[in-house]
Order: sequence, then structure tokens, then C-alpha cells
Amino acid sequence: MITILIGVLLACTAKRQPMGMIAVAGQTAILQEPELQPAADSACYWVYLGQYSARSHTWIRRNFELFGAPERGQQIVALTDLFKWDELPSPAPDGWKMGKIMGLIASSETLMVMRIKKIREDSYWALVSN
Repeated sequence: MITILIGVLLACTAKRQPMGMIAVAGQTAILQEPELQPAADSACYWVYLGQYSARSHTWIRRNFELFGAPERGQQIVALTDLFKWDELPSPAPDGWKMGKIMGLIASSETLMVMRIKKIREDSYWALVSN
């Protein structure tokens, strides 16, 4: 867990909230996953993975080569051109507020999953890096 957290922090410059506990050498500690939000100058960004049915464990719609729920640290390949987003969508009075588009991901581009976030019942997004 510590190695993964260090990798996430080194892979992208991100704002994070304080962790609950810090590991002490030779002792086991429970760490809270930091909240990651990509910084403007970061190589990290949010992408829409698609719609996933947790009930049937299948993708209803998918934008990446995925056969199950993605995991942190997994490499994924885009099936189509997609936008890079600076933040996750958030509820708004008239629907959903989308972040700013940071660029475009080309079809067949490979990305590393840093974090996964479920937005609605079946809508999944991932914080990724190149």
C-alpha cells in the first residue's frame, strides 16, 4: 500500500488531503487513501471509463479495453478518442457540471489507472497518467 501511494504521488503532481496515519518502519499501519485531484500542470487527468454493471460484472458501455472492474495500477487501452478532463463531473441544478477539457486521448493510447471513482449508479471515471 505504501509503495502504491508513493507511486501515485510521484506519477502526478496532485493536491491531496492529509492522510489519517503515517507508517512507522517495522510496524503495520492503516492508511487512508488520499483524495487526489490533478493539478493544472500535472500529467494526470480524469477519463470516462463507461457504464459498468456491478450486478452482472459486465460493461454496458466502455471506452477502454476492459473485461472487469479496473484496478489501481492497471494499464488500460483506449478504444476510441476521448477527452482528458481536469476534474470529475459534479451534480448541478440543471444536470451535471463538467470540468475543463485538457486535451484528447487518441484511440489505442495506453494509460495507467491511479484512482477509480463511481459517479452515479453505473458511471465510472478514472484518474489516469500516461
